[in-house]
Amino acid sequence: MERKLSQKRILTWILQIASLFIAILFIIARFLPNLALFQATISGQSLCYLLFSIWAWLLLIWIVTEAQRMAGVRFTKQNLLLLAIIIVVVLGFYAYSLATRKFIYYWDYANYYRLQIDTAADFQVNGFFAAATGVIKRIWYYAYSSFINIFLAVPFAFMPQTPDWFVAACAVTILPMLYWVIAIFLKLMEQILQPMRGSFFFTAGIVLAGLFPLIHVSLVYGQPDLFGLILAFLIMILTIPLDFSKADTKRYLIIFSLTVMIIASRRWYLYWAIAYYACFGLAVMVRQIQGKQWAQLKRFSKFVLLGCAVVGAALFPLIRAILRTNYSVSYSEYNVGGFPFELSNQAHFLGYGLLILLLAGFLWGMFRKQTRVWSILAVVDIFLVILLFTRIQNMGFHHTLILVPAYLLLMLLCLAGISRIRRKLLFLLSTAVVLSFYVTNAAVCAAMTSSTQTALFSYSPLKLPQRDDIDEIRAVNGWLLESCCETKTAYMIPHGEPYNPDVFRCVDMPDERVSNILPYGSAVLGTHAFPRGLLLADYVLTCEPFCSFSLAEKYNSAFFSEIPQKHFIEAARFDMGNGYTFIAYQRILPTDRDEILFYEQDFAAEDALFPNMFSGVLDELLADLDEGT
Repeated sequence: MERKLSQKRILTWILQIASLFIAILFIIARFLPNLALFQATISGQSLCYLLFSIWAWLLLIWIVTEAQRMAGVRFTKQNLLLLAIIIVVVLGFYAYSLATRKFIYYWDYANYYRLQIDTAADFQVNGFFAAATGVIKRIWYYAYSSFINIFLAVPFAFMPQTPDWFVAACAVTILPMLYWVIAIFLKLMEQILQPMRGSFFFTAGIVLAGLFPLIHVSLVYGQPDLFGLILAFLIMILTIPLDFSKADTKRYLIIFSLTVMIIASRRWYLYWAIAYYACFGLAVMVRQIQGKQWAQLKRFSKFVLLGCAVVGAALFPLIRAILRTNYSVSYSEYNVGGFPFELSNQAHFLGYGLLILLLAGFLWGMFRKQTRVWSILAVVDIFLVILLFTRIQNMGFHHTLILVPAYLLLMLLCLAGISRIRRKLLFLLSTAVVLSFYVTNAAVCAAMTSSTQTALFSYSPLKLPQRDDIDEIRAVNGWLLESCCETKTAYMIPHGEPYNPDVFRCVDMPDERVSNILPYGSAVLGTHAFPRGLLLADYVLTCEPFCSFSLAEKYNSAFFSEIPQKHFIEAARFDMGNGYTFIAYQRILPTDRDEILFYEQDFAAEDALFPNMFSGVLDELLADLDEGT
């Protein structure tokens, strides 16, 4: 015991020294940015960037150890062995997946990788102070922050700078920490639920967490948003035992810090935070009012007010932007059915098998007075998160991560119920059925592609689509690089699957040469403005059959209208070897008023909804044209 306390003190001292060192670096960098220290690099990365990353991990590890201590959790040797086995198995799956895939990371799949490259470059080019403040500004003002990238800096610095290796860096750094925290959560719930067979409860729980496909889908595709689950489970570990019988300032500050961190990691975790704290607060208030615990209620009120003040101050620009922006309009293309659709969507993601286990956990929890509150809170949390989220849009696989804690809680209730089956034969049979289903479900998902249809098992495809057209894509890129030398540019109209501009831009990342020629593209109504490339690019590319999403097909039809076509001739064709053909058109006449006015008239309906994105762009092009003449 004394040895463990000594180790924790040492970790605290190391963190304090590291925090002081980073603070001093930050101040010096503000006034003396050109010191040799700030120009130093290791493996091509800024030394200060890597030190910043190490400090971030020290802070997180300290928080985890403090949470484990506050929860009173101790692991047995069997617990640690099982945890290690699960981590090795999960990492083994990622290693196999990465070694066998032929995949192009594009759109959201490439965003974190690009952020990793850009963040490292920012620290190296602009210095420690400017880059560190840039990280904060991205948290405040952008949908994708570089918060998670800070934690990935050290491992990725010593790997090849490719998207596959970025996923590998995410896996080897995030997953062990995530499963350590989940293991603490399991032991805490073991204390609360009091299963009759504790070893079974932990074993089945950690197997469930390791083999739960929804945890892994986003990372398999290059999105490390599951980092937020570390913070979510830590918040739960620290708040669930909190009874406010006495003030616990240290715990409060850690909870507030974690809340800021989880929202900083990805702003849609705010939905989870609102739903969870609403459920937690309601449960605490009901318990305190029923027990006439007025002193505890007063402390809880202070906790809420202080938390709102701390989180509100730290994230004020972000909160202000959220309140000022109508995201339901900007993301309307992603709202495909609202709340009712999302319920069926989540049922599809989970599969009927896991749904039955969730329902069994809910019913068992409701049956027992001691566990009823957990069933109610888990279900209310799920419905509240979905209700809040679908006010803006429906959920993808990465968004569904914010439902994982509640799903896991319901499954733990199911496991607690199984552990209390007194007849040994029935217990063994139930255990065999549940564990075999977990394993089978994970195996099915591991072999599942996005085109697979399933009802019993989870629709969580962990096998990436294998591209057989990479050579053909590179051939198009080679032609673009040859044709668009010096100041020439190109624009690609298709914006769907399997082809869109980002596929061509990302096929050979980190090579950015094609990205300098070919823009991201425009298709999403309310998010993307009218594409200037249709009017300004030297080459316009489209494909047959057409790959459409939102407005892309309308842009394509407009491009083939009489007035725009007068300005172009066909320059090249490319057979993609899979039934698709790309055609490149070269502009032979400069943009004129007739062409601009044609597009303005053709997109009048869209302009009525988003004038800044349509007539605002086209009128500016007209003004530039008039100035030029």
